[in-house]
Amino acid sequence: MQVSFAIGLRYEIEDIAKVGMNTALFFTLNIPPTASEIKIEGDLMLNQRTPVYPSYKQRELYANEGIFQVLERSYLEAFELCYNRNHTLHYDFTQTVTALGGSGQVAVEINIRIPPLQPILYQQTLFEVLKQAWVQYVGLFVPVYVLVYYGFMWFAYRMNALQGQPSHEGTLHDKEKLKQY
Repeated sequence: MQVSFAIGLRYEIEDIAKVGMNTALFFTLNIPPTASEIKIEGDLMLNQRTPVYPSYKQRELYANEGIFQVLERSYLEAFELCYNRNHTLHYDFTQTVTALGGSGQVAVEINIRIPPLQPILYQQTLFEVLKQAWVQYVGLFVPVYVLVYYGFMWFAYRMNALQGQPSHEGTLHDKEKLKQY
C-alpha cells in the first residue's frame, strides 16, 4: 500500500540573514496493509541555489504563494512548484513501520530536527567585505614592507651601494678616527 501526504511548514532564520519561508514536506511511503503506526524521524536541511542577502528586517521568500494554496493543487504540481525554488528544504528521514494488525487506521508520528549549525550561504554587505579586507591588507602589507625595506637597506649598505655619512658633527677625536678609514 502506498501513502502520500504533505505538511505545510513555516521556516524562519533569525541570524545574519533574516528569512521567513512557507514550504511543504511531501512524503510517499510504501507500507504493508497491516501497518498500524508509522514513525518518521529526520533532519530538516536548507538547500540553496543562490545566497541569501542579509537584511535588518525579515525577508519573505515566496510570500505571494500561500503554501496551503499550493497544497490545494495536484500533488505532482505542488511538488514541482516547491522543488524548482532557489531555496528549498530537504528532509533526510528514516521511517519505522509497526505492523500490529489491520484495523484500517494508521497513526503517523513525525519528528523533525533542525540542526543548529547548518551552513547558510549569504551575500556579504560592503561593510563586512571592507572589515575583512583591511585586516588581510595590513596582515600582508606590513610583513612584506618590513622584509623588503630592511632587506634592501641591509643589502645596499653591505654592498656599499649607499654611502653612509655621519649625521652630526662629532668631536675632534671622532673626526680623526674617520680620517683613518
